[in-house]
Amino acid sequence: AYLVAAVVLFLAALATTAVAWRVARTSTFAVPVRFERAREAIIAFVAQLARFRRHRRVVATNMSVTVLRWGVTTAWYAAVFQAVGQPVTWAGVAIIPIMASLVGYLPISVAGLGTSEFTAVTFYQIEGIGAPAVLSVWLINRITQYSLAALVMVASRRYRIAPELETPGDVTSVVPGPHRPLTSQD
Repeated sequence: AYLVAAVVLFLAALATTAVAWRVARTSTFAVPVRFERAREAIIAFVAQLARFRRHRRVVATNMSVTVLRWGVTTAWYAAVFQAVGQPVTWAGVAIIPIMASLVGYLPISVAGLGTSEFTAVTFYQIEGIGAPAVLSVWLINRITQYSLAALVMVASRRYRIAPELETPGDVTSVVPGPHRPLTSQD
């Protein structure tokens, strides 16, 4: 049901964009001044979408990696829920973590701490999974994510994964703009 709702919302957004594009491009009537900015924004948005036609390989690669990441995330949550002894549906592990992470982007707390967990508990309780199991899964997930990030940071320092991206010198020598470099007096 969640997946169907997501697909329907995506198709509705595409249809709305197409209709807005057609109206904005082909309208011969005078647009009131207060709607002119909205008309220009719609035209710019659709023109940006049209640029994707020139970069089909990049878009296809990006979508493929996104689908792969979604699959890995879904499998991860399914495995962790199994590890804590809670059976969960595939729709539950495919959609609810994504919705919870999107709520985490709201500027309510640092890195979405608390907001994504609350959203996950709320939606998983609808599926019949208790709050302790959901919070256990989210805690395991956070610990794993932060541990892997720390491991990558240590490895990148130890093995110089991308030395060509390193900034030479100290931070004060970085130029903030085209004007002048920072000095110790700044």
